[in-house]
Amino acid sequence: MSSVFFKNCVPGEKREAEPELGAITVITLDVNHALRYEGSIMKKLKPVTPGEILLEEFLKPMGLSQYRLAKEINVPAQRINEIVAGRRSITADTDLRLCRFFSLSNGYWLRAQAACDTEVAEHKLKKTIMKITPFAGRQSV
Repeated sequence: MSSVFFKNCVPGEKREAEPELGAITVITLDVNHALRYEGSIMKKLKPVTPGEILLEEFLKPMGLSQYRLAKEINVPAQRINEIVAGRRSITADTDLRLCRFFSLSNGYWLRAQAACDTEVAEHKLKKTIMKITPFAGRQSV
């Protein structure tokens, strides 16, 4: 199963994907959501992680290894490897280093992490959240 990734996608940007035979086509991509289609049936898949973005949109196209990136931003190589593998979250420290290195606005990677975490939590807590009655419109006691 393959995925379609976009080069140089920035938060909030939406792009049409070119369908490929046997690919899962990403219909829109912003750092908050990735809706993917498999054939003609829409199927919500696991969220795109900051590590996937780092690997597919930055490291691979730029020909950078995880080790080289780690050395350039002065962090342990294990940190980059764990982020790419989805076993570690982006911290403010790592965000600032990555943003400086890739000439992005501060917070880019933290927003990607927050979007991923929110999507995971929404899926996990969906039934619980639906039981909560919104405050708006209630009568005061």
